[in-house]
This record gives sequence, structure tokens and C-alpha cells, in this order.
Amino acid sequence: MKAVLSLNRQATVNILSAKRPYFGFGNGKWGRARYKLEICSDVSGQKKAFSLYAIPNPVEIYQPNFDKKQLVPVLIGMDHLGAHGCQMLVDFGSGLALDGLDDSAEI
Repeated sequence: MKAVLSLNRQATVNILSAKRPYFGFGNGKWGRARYKLEICSDVSGQKKAFSLYAIPNPVEIYQPNFDKKQLVPVLIGMDHLGAHGCQMLVDFGSGLALDGLDDSAEI
């Protein structure tokens, strides 16, 4: 949130604590979102919004000798992208992301 606001002071960040759906993970476990985060900006000339759900870390991550390579990836919804679609590539180890359909994508 700090990074977005440092580049666009007019952006809004909303935490919607009433939106807490359950998610099923690839390892068969279930978790519930802590909240929905929505970032809105019109710096491009059009109002755009990006939203995601914040989920808690699995309890296993706090155990000694836990191998973080066992973490299950999280699917990020793409409903904010509109009719043109996207291939959002996310490296969860570094936190970097880019649009795989953009020929001149920047990380």
C-alpha cells in the first residue's frame, strides 16, 4: 500500500472487513480471508480498481524446520482486468509480478 501511495497520492485503499470468503487450497486445506483489499486509482485517466483477499499464513509456517517450498500457491482473481484479459505472473518468493500478455511489460 505504501508503494502505491508513494507513486499516486490520490489513490484510495479500502479494507473491506465484511468480505471474508473461504478458500480451498491445492493441498485440500481450507482457509478464510481476513479481509478484502481494494486499491483504486484514476491516474491513467480512467478509474481502475484492483482487489485481492488477504489470507492468513498457514500454521505450519511457524513450526521449526518447516520447508517453505511446501507452501501452496494462491490464485489471484483477474476480474479487474476487463475484456482484454491478462496473464499475471507472480513470483511469490520475491513478490514481483508482471503482465505476461504485455510485450513491453515491466516488473
